[in-house]
Amino acid sequence: MSDTPNFKKLKNRLTQMRDRIESLRGLCKTAVGYLRDENAEKQATEIANLIGDMEPPLIKTLDMVSELAAERERADADCNFREMERFKEQQRADAAVNFLKRYRTETPIWNQPHMIAHEVDEFLAALTAPATAGGGK
Repeated sequence: MSDTPNFKKLKNRLTQMRDRIESLRGLCKTAVGYLRDENAEKQATEIANLIGDMEPPLIKTLDMVSELAAERERADADCNFREMERFKEQQRADAAVNFLKRYRTETPIWNQPHMIAHEVDEFLAALTAPATAGGGK
């Protein structure tokens, strides 16, 4: 996400360059008109050919930068969405573990079905064993 402002700066700079080129093209077109009025057709044609080639590469570059910035923003949004989903899944897992711990500590032993109590103990032990053995996530 930190690169997105750089794309925007580049796009702004290219837009400024395009505006300057447009100003130069306008001046050159005026010069072409003056040269044609003076019957200097060869020089007028050279200038007309020069200004005709100025803008298309810049417009293509500007469009490419805009597309890259939009693609980067979409990728950031997708990454943020996936990270949020992973965080929510972790919260659900933590809530389930907390619920099972409460079941074992808050429910009197005579109200806990014997087989379920052992399964809960094994499940909780399996969840905490990799973290305490150093093989955590």
